Amino acid sequence: MILMPKPSLLDVMDTEKIYSFVEKAITAKLGFVKDRDYVIYEDEVVIIDESTGRMMEGRKWQDGLHQAVEAQDTVPITAETGQAAKVTIQNFFREYVHLAGMTGTAIQAKKELSKTYELKVSRIPTNKKCIRTNQPARVFISLEDKWHAVALSIKNMLDQKRSVLVGTPSVNASEELGDILKKLKVGHQILNAKYHEKESEIVSLAGEPGRVTIATNMAGRGTDIKLHPDVRKNGGLHVIATEMHSSARIDRQLVGRSARQGDPGSFQFFLSMEDEVLRVHEKSKRDKWIRSAKPDKQGEMSGSWISLFRKTQKKLEKSHRKARKMLLKNEKQKTELYDEMGIDPYLELTE
Repeated sequence: MILMPKPSLLDVMDTEKIYSFVEKAITAKLGFVKDRDYVIYEDEVVIIDESTGRMMEGRKWQDGLHQAVEAQDTVPITAETGQAAKVTIQNFFREYVHLAGMTGTAIQAKKELSKTYELKVSRIPTNKKCIRTNQPARVFISLEDKWHAVALSIKNMLDQKRSVLVGTPSVNASEELGDILKKLKVGHQILNAKYHEKESEIVSLAGEPGRVTIATNMAGRGTDIKLHPDVRKNGGLHVIATEMHSSARIDRQLVGRSARQGDPGSFQFFLSMEDEVLRVHEKSKRDKWIRSAKPDKQGEMSGSWISLFRKTQKKLEKSHRKARKMLLKNEKQKTELYDEMGIDPYLELTE
């Protein structure tokens, strides 16, 4: 072991500040994953939106965390940012005199929208009847087995002269699947945060015969994928979801890329025991499940395991709703206290 001399800079820093820097460095190392939580674009660390898979330009993690990530990836370190004011997104929207919105997944959040914003949710029938078909979800023992099965499913759809949209949880996962398809000599287009400038072009071609589009979460959402007449005749766009997210609404948004405006279409989930959604459970429990599983030679498990993923997803949704409720309650208490003291609560909450 080589002992290095103590850096002289530490002599002019208090212990609390050193502790803060070490904490940020550990968080940057263990809490954030390159090509999942952020990408390096034009020599800068750019945050990726977890829900959409798009780059959040101009946004930075605060209190030195962004700079810790920059140092870790050896890119130019930018100036540290701070907060001028702070407000929860719920209270921000409640400041509007008139508040309304439209989304295909509002029914699932009906109760929360009513309690938080006092808004009613009305269901508007689709312009044309939805004829989307749901193929049974498949569960695999490992990521490797899952990716192999996804690749074979894609080839099967191409043999039927259909187009395929594959939703992946991260930039890294989309490129990993892309490498597998390259080995199988299957042509494809990747749509993730690194290729955002080509998004409209890639989406416009996603409904062509034999087209395979690999998208990070919901990159390309909000855009109708126009189907080629041959694709429509052969069953339409097929969506493959390669993970179940922490919110069913995100899953529904991905699935909703197919069978729009009365077009035919289908979707299927491919899951594995190594998926991120299951990491909320203790490792010992996950290991026990894997030992008790009885996969076939291709690593596929019984369809009954899908219930584990659904229960976990519901548990996460409940936990997130509870966290949002507590955040709103705490802000209300602080706001009332600061109002009584004659202090601007939104400025004071930054501390």
